[in-house]
Amino acid sequence: AIPEQDISRFRVLLAPGMDCISEEQEHVLTQFIRNGGTLFLTGDAGTLTPFGEIRDKRAFGDILTESKLAEAGKDNWVEMKYGKGKVVYAAGKSLINEFCPSIRETGMVYRFEPDPKMTALNEKILENTIGTMMFKPISIPSQVLVTAYKDDAKGKNSLMVHLLNATGVKVKHDDNVPLPDPEWEPIREEMSFEITMPSLKKAYYASPDAEGHKKVDFRKTGKNRYKVTLPAGTVDKYGIVYLLQK
Repeated sequence: AIPEQDISRFRVLLAPGMDCISEEQEHVLTQFIRNGGTLFLTGDAGTLTPFGEIRDKRAFGDILTESKLAEAGKDNWVEMKYGKGKVVYAAGKSLINEFCPSIRETGMVYRFEPDPKMTALNEKILENTIGTMMFKPISIPSQVLVTAYKDDAKGKNSLMVHLLNATGVKVKHDDNVPLPDPEWEPIREEMSFEITMPSLKKAYYASPDAEGHKKVDFRKTGKNRYKVTLPAGTVDKYGIVYLLQK
């Protein structure tokens, strides 16, 4: 579907595992890179046709040269400038190699063991590919799940950062799920994150589990960049940090 879409509106395209690609798709993506876009590829990217057959010539061969592929094999990943843009290529299956299979029913077995080294590598590759991220956690427990949304409704111009406390989840590799007697655990430490937005005039925390708003501190750290801090005990189970531009 790539040739039918206007991909010029994107700054970065993440395409891990895109082994199958047509010549038409290759042309569109190459032009995207040449015009200033960033494309992220992994492993056997561009080696197969859309029908799964081996291509006579690997896609992006002018960019993914033998020397660059060898460099990526040695250093895990490599960056290549092309036109006004760039390609970031990871030799492994970065970004698709660290996940837990879906849990679809009770009694299933949890099969996943986090790999800190792989996580660190994936984060490093992402930061290099994307650049400064709109949202960056500074001190948020790994089991606090975060999603940020932008509200563009007329007169709104706000960001909403959703926080779900999953620190009480103690499931381990080979456990049957769900675990008996799950419990919520309080978050006892201060949490903070950085976020990019044109301006920030007001910030507060609200939760469907409690009435009213809670105070949230913030300060400007750079151009359109702010550090937001939630005092210890702010988040119980779930809530939203509202960041208002006016």
